[in-house]
Amino acid sequence: YTKMGNLLGSPYEENLGDAQQALASLAKAIRIGENLDRTRPQNAAVIRRLAVARRSVAEVSFSIGNTARAIESSRAAAQSLAALAMRPGSGWADAQEAASTFDSLGDLYGLHGSASLGDVHAALDSYRKALALDYRALAIEPGNIRSQRGAAIIQMKIANASGDIEPLVALKGYASALAALDQLPPQARQAMPSPRVAAIIHRGMGTLYFEIGRFKEALPNLLSARDLFASLAERDRDDTRSRFDLSNVNYELGQVRESIGDHAGAREAYRQVVRILE
Repeated sequence: YTKMGNLLGSPYEENLGDAQQALASLAKAIRIGENLDRTRPQNAAVIRRLAVARRSVAEVSFSIGNTARAIESSRAAAQSLAALAMRPGSGWADAQEAASTFDSLGDLYGLHGSASLGDVHAALDSYRKALALDYRALAIEPGNIRSQRGAAIIQMKIANASGDIEPLVALKGYASALAALDQLPPQARQAMPSPRVAAIIHRGMGTLYFEIGRFKEALPNLLSARDLFASLAERDRDDTRSRFDLSNVNYELGQVRESIGDHAGAREAYRQVVRILE
């Protein structure tokens, strides 16, 4: 039921966009998990599955703007998984699941352009906990793809959250995130969500360079982001998220081109925005 809920509406995975049906499926998962927890208290597998279901409820609720419910579910999941990860003899999977949960909790606190609480400092605290847990997982299981990719994503999110406070530190964070992605095996770099993460990193770098007036460095990063998002949109014509991301990058490219005096290029970028949104 948790997997079905994620397939139906988790914003953190490729999904069918049906949040209400996703929440209905996840409610079933939680009822089963709570019944098992009453009969098997302190059972690691039950604690893990129940916490993951609660994390999914938080993520889907966040996607439809119900941040209060999302925070409640995410905190409960994070507390359970962090305690599990600290048990003697716990494996890399427990650390990784805890990392994923602190990652999504950080989004609830301060993800840009969303219905987050806008608390950057709380977001950074959660992201740093997530990064430490990903490194813990990698210490137990070096070369684990999920934790390697997770660490890259967290470094990207720390850079996103730091951009308004310390832009030069944020730029270093983006560079570290790209380097972490580059260390993945070729197949993992090509498989979702790695190309999307790379696109978001390049867009973040390009936007930040633009905001601090370094237009020549903004342009190649935004072009890389545009090409990656275009490739993702081409893979699946029903992938509205990638198409919307592509429209945003084209808008930012238009701003950069306008700033450097390339008005023809700016007009074409803005036309692309209109075509995509229409």
